[in-house]
Amino acid sequence: MELNIFEYSDYRQFLRDNYVKAKEDKKCFSYRYFARRANINSPALFQLILSGRRNLSKNYIPKFATAMGLKKREQNYLETLISFNHAKTPEAKRYYLELLNGFKRDKDGALITEAQYEYLSNWYYPVIRELVALPNFKEDPEWIRKMLYERVTVWKIKKAIETMLRLELVKRNETGRLVQNEKGLTTKDDIASTAAYSFHEKMLKLAAEILIETKGGEREISGITMALSDEQFGEIKSRVRHFEDEIIKYLNETSHHKPNTVFQLNVQLMPMTLKEKEEANEVK
Repeated sequence: MELNIFEYSDYRQFLRDNYVKAKEDKKCFSYRYFARRANINSPALFQLILSGRRNLSKNYIPKFATAMGLKKREQNYLETLISFNHAKTPEAKRYYLELLNGFKRDKDGALITEAQYEYLSNWYYPVIRELVALPNFKEDPEWIRKMLYERVTVWKIKKAIETMLRLELVKRNETGRLVQNEKGLTTKDDIASTAAYSFHEKMLKLAAEILIETKGGEREISGITMALSDEQFGEIKSRVRHFEDEIIKYLNETSHHKPNTVFQLNVQLMPMTLKEKEEANEVK
């Protein structure tokens, strides 16, 4: 089967799959063989790029495209994909993601639809989806607006419900009432992280507002400041994930309870200083 570059969201994975396929088709294929086809002097360059020790620069893209037999549109997609993978800011990520989707709209379907991005990057979408589970839920945008402390407009609430219906994250039961659908929303890791950044950024800002507006008995916000080694950091990350799994397990086991409020649980573990070796480099 021919590889379809338009299905990829990671250019290194495409290069890796392309190399494996070429090796299967022609046993003599090697990094040196590829370098000759690409007219580049370094046989090790391909391997360095696959390992992440080097990036595929713009100067080499046409040569790699020629060696892999890419057409012009495929080469342009590869160049945009490289820019997406190398982008440092969420804004740049989103810009290149839009360009990537533009390549796919005509025939293959977008890497992620506008509706999916809306859900993944707006804090109130999953909150409204959880509101639907309340026994006294009312499909009334004004009622929902008040339940959200009037932080979201009626227009955005209507759009959120329409979007979630389209994504099949909520549905109507036999009586026409909105209920949660079991279907989940998944996408490629790099794309999901682009939207997740926006989601968490807004949630953190919202947490600061809620800290002021709510009483101590209505929330639980605490923190620990600690000095950690890399090993300790890894272990704490693992324990945090285990804790989240336990919470999800508990919720599944107590699904017979009738909820009356939607909560957001944020667990934050972030570096507050540079590492010692980084600090030394900064001084230099």
